[in-house]
Amino acid sequence: MLLNHAGELMSQQLRYGDGNHLELAVPPVAVVADWTELPFEPLSDTPAAVAAALHDPLDFPSISLATIPGDRIAIALENAVPQADQVLAGVVHALLSGAASPSEITVLVADDDADVAAAIPSDVRDEMRFVRHHAEEQDELAYLAASADGEPIYLNRELTDADVVLPIGVLRDLDSLGYSGVYGSVFPQFADARTQKRFWSPESRDPARRKQEADEAAWLLGAQFTIQVAPAPSGAIVRVLAGDCRAVEREGASIVRSLWRLQAPRRAKLVVAAVDGPPALQTWDNVGRALHAAMNVADDDGAIVLCTDLAEPPGPALQRLASPELTDEDLQAIRTSDSPDAMSAALLAELRGRSHVYLLSQLDENDVEDLGIGHVPQPDDVTHLSQRCESCILLGDAQFASPYAADN
Repeated sequence: MLLNHAGELMSQQLRYGDGNHLELAVPPVAVVADWTELPFEPLSDTPAAVAAALHDPLDFPSISLATIPGDRIAIALENAVPQADQVLAGVVHALLSGAASPSEITVLVADDDADVAAAIPSDVRDEMRFVRHHAEEQDELAYLAASADGEPIYLNRELTDADVVLPIGVLRDLDSLGYSGVYGSVFPQFADARTQKRFWSPESRDPARRKQEADEAAWLLGAQFTIQVAPAPSGAIVRVLAGDCRAVEREGASIVRSLWRLQAPRRAKLVVAAVDGPPALQTWDNVGRALHAAMNVADDDGAIVLCTDLAEPPGPALQRLASPELTDEDLQAIRTSDSPDAMSAALLAELRGRSHVYLLSQLDENDVEDLGIGHVPQPDDVTHLSQRCESCILLGDAQFASPYAADN
């Protein structure tokens, strides 16, 4: 925090949503940790950085040498990759500089809304194939193998039929809520509905177990190469890694720890956590990740304020929270739910009666308060709350952060 010459408190900005910011005025003595401005240097030319990473990958030949004429290439694009259109444009440019032709490239996506092809030249784009994954459509799936636990593994046929599979994903800390490692952009992203629902369940929150399953599926598929981006604030990218999956995983883990592993000296009574970035990042998934991060540094009897542009209505698991007094039946239903919002619902249920959670969003007041969350009508209300706090932590881009308290 900064003081002016008269010794008066000056405001601090916290970015949230799509270009919004809060003016916070926390008393300096109350600030336990201020993570509103982290030392990132975002890429200035994402397509060029992606192409460069593919031409000089980690522990792998250049992409131009790793493909031959006639190879069927499947690009598995994970949901919510920052600057997805720019990243994809760089991948396509690198492929076309080698042996590939546009008609041999298929882009597999899980979201109809994302305009991932916007940065690709129209003549190239028109020859490529863009396929939406439908996890419920059995004829679009192929049986790959049985896992070590005897579970059948089904993946989209575009992946099993391809000669070359190129996963594109987002690097996160392994402890990040719902993260499955560098193979998560293949499995469960493009698996069958039964598998996806199992991964959505709060009972599958163990990150090591999730990663093990994703690694096994990718190994059985024969996917050896990956492209991963390290996220920066405001939907930017700070680094692109490509190459052998294990090498990318090792290097990526080091990068993510250096950027997003944040230590506070102690927990705080108030944590103001923001989900920053464009509409594609304003999801219940990212709200859950931000809440999970804030929980790690908030006092048990404290408060968490989530600052977002969230407009996505609550799903079935979150709607289970509408009961003023959660019964054992409600809690069991949330813990075993296979709805995509189940992990966020489980975290909110866990916090009920322990911490106060408030949400700044685009949702209706009744929709928010029915979940047992305090509705924040205006950004100024967050400012007023922060002025009265005994101790406070400010956390920007909380959906990527992995903070912890030294006194835990």
